[in-house]
Amino acid sequence: MTKHEFLYRLDAALAPLPKSDRDDALRYYEDYFADAGAGNEARLIEELGSPEALADEIITSLGKSGAKAGSSGEPTVEEDGTTRFGGSVRVKQHLLPAFSSLCVELVNSKLRVLKSDRCALSWTTDDRFTTLEYRVKDGRLHIKEKPENGFPGGFHRNSGGGELTLYLAFKEYESVDLACVNSSMSVENVRADKLSASSVNGSVEASGLLAAQLKLHTVNGSVSSADVRCGQLKAHSVNGSLRLSGAFDGDVKLSTVNGSVALTTTLPIKSYDLSVSSMSAVYVNGRQLKRNGFLDMGPINIDNSASRTITAKTVHGSVRIDSSCAG
Repeated sequence: MTKHEFLYRLDAALAPLPKSDRDDALRYYEDYFADAGAGNEARLIEELGSPEALADEIITSLGKSGAKAGSSGEPTVEEDGTTRFGGSVRVKQHLLPAFSSLCVELVNSKLRVLKSDRCALSWTTDDRFTTLEYRVKDGRLHIKEKPENGFPGGFHRNSGGGELTLYLAFKEYESVDLACVNSSMSVENVRADKLSASSVNGSVEASGLLAAQLKLHTVNGSVSSADVRCGQLKAHSVNGSLRLSGAFDGDVKLSTVNGSVALTTTLPIKSYDLSVSSMSAVYVNGRQLKRNGFLDMGPINIDNSASRTITAKTVHGSVRIDSSCAG
């Protein structure tokens, strides 16, 4: 059997499926053969088995995914206490059990964290292959989004990301760890001893945060914050800018590679020792700092004999450090 005969028979056997699902499956296996190369077609056909059996597995898997993706958004509860929502659902204001710390891991869904009088979540997605589950163990609430595979070769139809809105009671949590992949997040009015918000291929926006230790991180995206109060602050990006403002009563470390850095603190600049690095312009309180010649690319250091430090680094972008305090 040749590749073309295999795909022709697979197409015919997938006839019961909607055209969009059938097209996705065929496109996947066309790419699967192409990636393997012409010399490996016979081996792949042997591994995949008959096209009709493969089609039956795809149809059955799609049916199971659709069956558990009820429009009511009612979850299932496992014996270990894990609560799970199926894909293609609209979950509205689902109340959460008590917890003292929080961990959220999302893949493709956007995240919003909002202040509320009670803890709850809302989740929407059109991807019936994705589930959302949570469990509380030792006072820690773990929420995880899980795209599901299950076809030979890993075929998975992804209808796109959804959105998780997390409502948190305004109290102090021991730790809050938020992580997104292929999506952005916005976090408002959260109090925690340790707070971390990170994204890969998305931006991180924060406002009204209160934390002893605050970490804001993204790989391909920007980081921005407003009205933040914290002790130690670490903010990092690779391809994106940093824009932060608030009361920073501790050491501040800011770094990016391709992007600018801007920090506005409510404390006087003299409250910090400064170390600033950039191949572009550097400004402190609106005044551009001069270098010792064109070849001087080292950090610019300002010693104020302070108990706090600001370290800001970028390669391709400017750095601005300002104070909203007149002192």
